[in-house]
Amino acid sequence: LDYTTQAFPALGRKSSASARKWVRRKRHTDAEVMAAELRGRGMQLLATGFSDRARPPTNWDLSRPTAVILSNEHDGIRPELEPLADGEIYIPMQGMVQSFNVSVAAAVILYEAWRQRDAKGMYDAPSYSEDELEALEVEWCEK
Repeated sequence: LDYTTQAFPALGRKSSASARKWVRRKRHTDAEVMAAELRGRGMQLLATGFSDRARPPTNWDLSRPTAVILSNEHDGIRPELEPLADGEIYIPMQGMVQSFNVSVAAAVILYEAWRQRDAKGMYDAPSYSEDELEALEVEWCEK
């Protein structure tokens, strides 16, 4: 899911754009509606940042359904999103630099979520029913 005031960016063929056909996307133009929809789906909503309340990914239960608002490394998240987040997540770093670029930050957070879920055995069996798996296979074959 994406919240932005701009259309989805055009992605080059040689980048991760080839993976976009496997990911369902929805453009949101209203932050509160987006947050309500995510929470309605049982998700915790975390935002990246550096405030006093920010905690590293290992301190969050990322085995829960989670949506992460990835911020711009220069400006942070949009002000209207700040009060909607359940908490703040940051990636601890050493040295002079405080942040990774957004794709690296996303990868680090996603890996920690995978690690936590794998440790709980969440990948030992499919979470989709046979009917759901068949429907996804049909959908993906059409792409």
